[in-house]
Amino acid sequence: IPIKSEDISKRLFWVTQIFHSYQLSTSTKGAFINDPSLGKQIPYVPRYQTRGSFGLNHTHWSVLYQFSYTGYRFVTTDESQYLIPYSISSISALYRLNFSGWHIHLNARANNLFNRQYEGIVGR
Repeated sequence: IPIKSEDISKRLFWVTQIFHSYQLSTSTKGAFINDPSLGKQIPYVPRYQTRGSFGLNHTHWSVLYQFSYTGYRFVTTDESQYLIPYSISSISALYRLNFSGWHIHLNARANNLFNRQYEGIVGR
């Protein structure tokens, strides 16, 4: 019985990236005497954020899972109101073709896999 085998380990790569940030952005100068916002987190700037991705890359295809966590974001200068933290996930797949000198990439992506409700702030 002829057996054909191929070692794909030389062309298969595991990709991992994780980024975490702690951003203490506080007001250092009040707008008036006894300003309650003095020393408080600047509105809409999350103190904690984490992003990451895990994936497999092969010669002709790749699969990638991405996630993002955004912590509390205060909406008032005295930190009395805030937006709740949220996390979102996505997955994507890519297939690479070489056809008569053309390089074609077929890509599919699904965002917000778990249908999380969240409020994003433009420009932040």
